[in-house]
Amino acid sequence: MIKKIVYIIILFTICACGEEWRLYNQDNSPLPGNHVYSIAIDRMQRKWFGTDSGVACLSGDGWQVFTAKNSALSSGVIWTVTAGEGEEMWIGTDNSGVARYDGREWKVWNSKNSMLPNDGIYDIQIDAEGNKWFATWGGGLVRFDDEIMTVWNQSNTILDHDKITSLFIENEQMLWVGTATGLYLFDGTEEWTRIKSFGPQKANPLGGPGNDAVYEIAMDSRRRLWIGLKYGGIWLYDRSAWRFYSTANSPLPNDRIYAIAIEEELKWFGTLNGLVVYDNLDWKIYTTENSLLPDTRIYSIAIDAEGTKWVGTMNAGVAALQSHRFSAIVQRDPKRPHHLTIDANYPNPFNSSTLIPYQLSRSGHLKVDLYNIRGHRIKTLLNRSVQSGTHRLRLEGYGLSSGVYLIRFQIGNVSKISRCLYLK
Repeated sequence: MIKKIVYIIILFTICACGEEWRLYNQDNSPLPGNHVYSIAIDRMQRKWFGTDSGVACLSGDGWQVFTAKNSALSSGVIWTVTAGEGEEMWIGTDNSGVARYDGREWKVWNSKNSMLPNDGIYDIQIDAEGNKWFATWGGGLVRFDDEIMTVWNQSNTILDHDKITSLFIENEQMLWVGTATGLYLFDGTEEWTRIKSFGPQKANPLGGPGNDAVYEIAMDSRRRLWIGLKYGGIWLYDRSAWRFYSTANSPLPNDRIYAIAIEEELKWFGTLNGLVVYDNLDWKIYTTENSLLPDTRIYSIAIDAEGTKWVGTMNAGVAALQSHRFSAIVQRDPKRPHHLTIDANYPNPFNSSTLIPYQLSRSGHLKVDLYNIRGHRIKTLLNRSVQSGTHRLRLEGYGLSSGVYLIRFQIGNVSKISRCLYLK
């Protein structure tokens, strides 16, 4: 019975504020690992997930899972997945080189059977001519034309580091190259330009060098570059000037940026403390407290043709967010923001009634709605002005069926969700 209840909790989907969440993890799907490093969407809109235990593909026909047991993948840790021509998928591993899967057969290139200088592949990009570009973890940049591999590193370029951490292709073969120390522009043949060296923006909390790796590079419709750093927040480059966003000068919840995705005028950032969306004016922060995001540590983001955001987390699998509109939860005037705290309800589980304690930092109009696990609103529990201070809301079980329920509190632009279990 307990296992069934846990399974129900994991499977829930909710619609609120024009948003719908779907969660996929090892408990409720064939996903091989809950640590999701990379997400790619191919030409058929299939979703590919690179995890710490293999690759999974989600399509209208269901799931396909590839691990060391049923494929040519000899490493379970997948750092990157990239869609190629037709059904081709290119897969970069942490220590076993590059794998290609064409829907039928596998082929692997590594340092033993090819000119690949390093078997750690951090990023893969494919240019307009079909060349594959590999960012290696210690071997420099590699171009592969399906026959010959060409390598650029410290020995034959101005690169000051052989750890290539991110790539972005602009205008056919023009490459933006992120390294463990900075950002470079490469014309694809011989000319390199050092654009910016990112010094120790913050002390390395893990020890070692203080240089700040470029983890992510993205470009918006105005050809501006958005650059996510390992420790130093977000840098915006408009080809003439730089702008910097961090926890010190913006609502950004953490300066570690793992992922960036561009959706028209919206910029989505994966940080160590939440999923962030920015519309050039306002910020919205998704956390485990104000949404159904299962983990605040966001490693990967991809957006499909329908606008669904596929979000890979560090330890909780994948969350799919369909957002129908954007409304900021960070106010432009932060002098007196609402602060809402919800404590655990008691008893939980309950079979007659339960109390949900909550605190408001200042008075305001509070609305509280009850949802079932399918995202259908059951009823409104409260909809009136509430004074600041500590309060308790009583939920009666009369008329409810046994199962998991979600209680959504909304005051001003702040919303939070509490979960409870009713057993008859």
